[in-house]
Amino acid sequence: MIGGTLGHYTITGKLGAGGMGGAYLARDQRLDQDAALRILPAVMAADPQRLQLFEREAKKGECPPPRPCPEPADSPRSSQD
Repeated sequence: MIGGTLGHYTITGKLGAGGMGGAYLARDQRLDQDAALRILPAVMAADPQRLQLFEREAKKGECPPPRPCPEPADSPRSSQD
């Protein structure tokens, strides 16, 4: 995953992992700044309750710095550029 891309983000490093998936350091190619990506595993993205929790945390800004936290990887919105 490191060195790969997700939408307009280039993954540059791993920040950690936990119960809700992995967190990665990425470079936002549109804004030319670092961002933290939190990748929700597909099995969790398919669970409406976990997806709701993930989205609620992102809206509250409960994400590791640097910010912003983009959409979950399996979200239909994440495939739009």
